[in-house]
Amino acid sequence: MKNKILFLAGVIAVIAVAATSCKKSFLEDMKSYDKYDESVFTNETQTGWYIDRMYNYYFAGYKSPTQTEASLGAWDDSKTKNTEEIGGTVGNWINPNKTLQLASDADAYYGAALPASITNNPYTRIRLANFLFEKMDAVGKTLSPSFRATAKGQMYYFRALEYFYLVRTYGGVPLVLTVQDASLTDESIRTPRATATECFTQILKDFDSAAALLPAVWASSGTNYGRFTSGAALAMKSRVTLLAASPLFNSDWDNPGSAKWQAALDAGLKAETFLTSNGYGLYGSSAKDWEQMSYVNDNAFNKEAIVPQLLSNTVTSSVGANNSWENTVRLKDAGGSGNGVSVPKAMIDLFPLANGARPTATNGYVDTFFFENRDPRFYRTFAFSGSKWGVKNNANKTEWLYRWKPSATGNPV
Repeated sequence: MKNKILFLAGVIAVIAVAATSCKKSFLEDMKSYDKYDESVFTNETQTGWYIDRMYNYYFAGYKSPTQTEASLGAWDDSKTKNTEEIGGTVGNWINPNKTLQLASDADAYYGAALPASITNNPYTRIRLANFLFEKMDAVGKTLSPSFRATAKGQMYYFRALEYFYLVRTYGGVPLVLTVQDASLTDESIRTPRATATECFTQILKDFDSAAALLPAVWASSGTNYGRFTSGAALAMKSRVTLLAASPLFNSDWDNPGSAKWQAALDAGLKAETFLTSNGYGLYGSSAKDWEQMSYVNDNAFNKEAIVPQLLSNTVTSSVGANNSWENTVRLKDAGGSGNGVSVPKAMIDLFPLANGARPTATNGYVDTFFFENRDPRFYRTFAFSGSKWGVKNNANKTEWLYRWKPSATGNPV
């Protein structure tokens, strides 16, 4: 795999250190922040590195389906333990002793207390986006119009994405749309929480800006594989409008005449129409095609992947980003290192029947025989005792998922 847009932070750091070695106060004189000064935006290559680092800040930690965003950037598996996919009873979000008034209670959303070094937290990323907006039309005005447009388009996407995840987690949050210098005493930067409605309005505005500035397809698709597109911005706008219309933020959510639901429908149809016209859609026509959807052939276009993220093709953990998920969930007798992931019965009972109908008694579903007459994807997703799950050297391998004892007094195997 080549031409990945991640993991350039080290290069940036080297450049920044070289610059600071010339003069101790150089970065302060240039109004720098986090090793950057505005001269970065006088050069397309360095501006590109700045943008690439944002992709790294947002997504480098996302290496497994069980990792969920701690308001983006810092990925962990805590929230997956409160879902029907895996289940669990741990985490701050269901702990009555957590008030969410401290950074330690709220996944460090508030950031670190001053004085502190710069860390990869939500408002650091928002500030980095605001910094580019401020400088791109100033010192960056010598750059080509097309480059400036896509640079700002990606930053609008980043800022909107950050606020989307913040609002989804915390409700209304402070809207900071300009560059601010950290201070313990400056009252003017003590921005109060905006309402959820105000946040949604700004998020949608930013995604609209991103859609207007970004291409539907990047000209150099190999070099720019995984970058945001106008279609991706429209797809995210659809998600935002659905969240805004949901019971979480809308007391009138069950009103079929709700303007919010109409906005969500309009945004979804617009995104679908646009993406379809640009070659996106369902991948393949069989369950086997669906199983292989995530296989990547050197930056090849995947019609069902709106914002793909490439991981490394090496098993060396210290090189790039490695996804150990497949090895972890594959059973040991199939060459894996784990024992699979236990699935709550509720998730199995939600998976559609072969004809697409809901698995209900009315539709003929008997949960005792959950494995009968299911959608073909069911058998590519769940393994159960007696199921056929072939591997490379044994296409007819059958899984037996139970414990046994070699004797009445022996230990379970």
